[in-house]
Amino acid sequence: MANTKISELTALLGADLASADLFVLADTSAVQTKNITKDELIIGLTKGANALADGANIATDLALGSVHTVTLGGNRTLDNPTNKTIGQTHYWIITQDGTGGRTLAFGTDYDFDGFTEINPTAAAITIIQGVVIASDSIRCSMFNGFGGSGTVLQAVSNTADDQYSTAAAAWLEVTTPAAAIITKVANSTILLIASFYVDHDGANAAYYDFRREISGGASTDNISGESQGTGKDGTALTSLVRTMTFLDSPAQVAGTTITYKMNLWSAAGSTKRVGFSAQASTITAFELAP
Repeated sequence: MANTKISELTALLGADLASADLFVLADTSAVQTKNITKDELIIGLTKGANALADGANIATDLALGSVHTVTLGGNRTLDNPTNKTIGQTHYWIITQDGTGGRTLAFGTDYDFDGFTEINPTAAAITIIQGVVIASDSIRCSMFNGFGGSGTVLQAVSNTADDQYSTAAAAWLEVTTPAAAIITKVANSTILLIASFYVDHDGANAAYYDFRREISGGASTDNISGESQGTGKDGTALTSLVRTMTFLDSPAQVAGTTITYKMNLWSAAGSTKRVGFSAQASTITAFELAP
């Protein structure tokens, strides 16, 4: 830790105390002394938060304190800190600016136990605790308000009562209902659940699946990749309700808008239908922490 002069200790700005329970400090470089209490000594020697300079690469000098703060004005990297001392505990308080959605990458010295995504919400605060365990290793934990892997970050649901039909052996886009989710973190997984009315008038099969549309990116039918989708009815059906689920893992960054819909396929030319004007179909999308 850097040396601190008496003149720099904020607790020492008042007059000398007359109590018998005092410490006497002498600053030989400034040729002065000061009488202070134990509590004042602790307050004076405990430094406040070290404000870091925001920029593409953020530097931390650990000799300047144990609490380090910065507000992100863009996507940043927290570089490996200088002046590490094994055994010391440090805290980084990371704040999103008013825009939010800023990401933070980390130098190679930061070793995280699990989650490494900061809270992307505008003005949100993420706290990182790090213990220096080696000259090139800081064991870190992150407190971002999300919880651990698998935590439900948000849920979006949409309902519609429109009907769609096809006799084609190709995936039909069922336009409604559609669940549009704006991801909170990068590389999350999306749990999809759909409940929908079906009927078809032939003995051949109807297949069902989900469709994914990424804003500014690709649109994908049959996201399960299975030739018969995530659901199948093999005989003629009338007025039944089906449920299907799928766990999607789209590669995406925080703030990506992803819209999920249903797909319908007719296996052999007879008419298949999903949806009904008097009965609701629903899609729900749950974003899960990676």
